[in-house]
Amino acid sequence: MILLSVEDLKPDFLFNRAAETNIHEVRSWTSELTVLVVEDDEILQESFQQMLGYLFAEVEAAVDGQDVLDQWVKKPYDIVFTDLNIPRMSGFRLIQKIRQQSPQQVTIVIGAYEDEIFQQVLAVQEVKYLIKPIGFEGLLNVLISVLSKSSFRASRLLRQ
Repeated sequence: MILLSVEDLKPDFLFNRAAETNIHEVRSWTSELTVLVVEDDEILQESFQQMLGYLFAEVEAAVDGQDVLDQWVKKPYDIVFTDLNIPRMSGFRLIQKIRQQSPQQVTIVIGAYEDEIFQQVLAVQEVKYLIKPIGFEGLLNVLISVLSKSSFRASRLLRQ
């Protein structure tokens, strides 16, 4: 599915004044940020990149864990979105390696399973979780949660 506008991202009943306010709020925070999407499914990767492209200044993609580390070392990203089941290195191992070098790196896992215990384990590591298929409203809620934290703003200032 090719997404052409924000209206294509969510059902009509979600496109209301509150959603519009959230979009503008998130865009005010994200318009200068860079993100990296780690997804080995080409169709999901393309759709998610389009969705994120509406919000972020720059969206890049990688298909496996080693590719991510190679890209990330050259250019740190403000947010890394990663699937857990990726080639050459699991998403868990990738998060661990990135956090060894940058403990404040914002990481959001994109996964296919809705498991409360699993989400609690990730929360302890300050990792947010989005369930596939990713809806625009869920994405906005996670981004508002992440971007409103003072630790995110502080780590961003340190990197500039």
